[in-house]
Amino acid sequence: MKIVIIDKPYLERLCKIQNFFGPADAVTAKMLEGAEFLGKEFYLYSKIYEQMNLEINRLGKNNFWKSFSDGKNIDPKLLSLLKKLSYRSSNRTTSIREISRQIQNNLPKFEKNIKKELQTNFGFTLPTKIGIILGNTTSISHSSASALSYEPILIYLEIPSYKTKAVGVILHELLHTLIDQNKSLPADSNTFEEALLDYFVPNGIMAQKLGIVPKMKLNELFEKNIKDRPYSLAASKKLLKIIKKYNNTSHRGTIWSFLKLHDSLPKKTKQ
Repeated sequence: MKIVIIDKPYLERLCKIQNFFGPADAVTAKMLEGAEFLGKEFYLYSKIYEQMNLEINRLGKNNFWKSFSDGKNIDPKLLSLLKKLSYRSSNRTTSIREISRQIQNNLPKFEKNIKKELQTNFGFTLPTKIGIILGNTTSISHSSASALSYEPILIYLEIPSYKTKAVGVILHELLHTLIDQNKSLPADSNTFEEALLDYFVPNGIMAQKLGIVPKMKLNELFEKNIKDRPYSLAASKKLLKIIKKYNNTSHRGTIWSFLKLHDSLPKKTKQ
């Protein structure tokens, strides 16, 4: 598996803005109008976010991120807005280079077992190439990540310093891209998807089997997951009993077949 570290400040800015505002359909016109009250820079964020979503709707998510990662066919209006942002870059080059080096050196050590776990639990093949956009953070403990596209596979990762746990964060986002690519879940089941993946990585049963986090009982994991994502309470609670069964069953097949067997796969919402 080839790991390509992408260090482009304007891409980092886009990822930060997307993470800040959340999914496009979660931002109302009133919220965007209200951004003006929070200062010039914040108002600019909202304008970038609006233009960004116009481009995603026009090109599709994968083509949008591909154009930015390749540096080709970038919307001039969006690029112009991005260039207006002030940008603090103190210690950025050193920290990004160090984190990049550690990811390149450490992630391949788990590759053989990751490949096996992806196939066993999800029926997925490990991609031959993953692009990781690294972001800087001033926090000493907070990490952030998001899955951007599956063709090419692009992941945004923002961590204060490299930890083995970062492998789990990368895998969590990789699984989002593979679920999207394989259409394993309905597009409108985001909360269920987050709750499900949290039982596997970055702290769940798959991460524990890989040895990247300490062992944790599933009830403890449930409490941690809903603390980190309160909105996933209902889905996490529903999945807890099923994941316990799955974890204790030999020759269980993939999680998809197991969920189907227990009539627990989400159904697409009728429009």
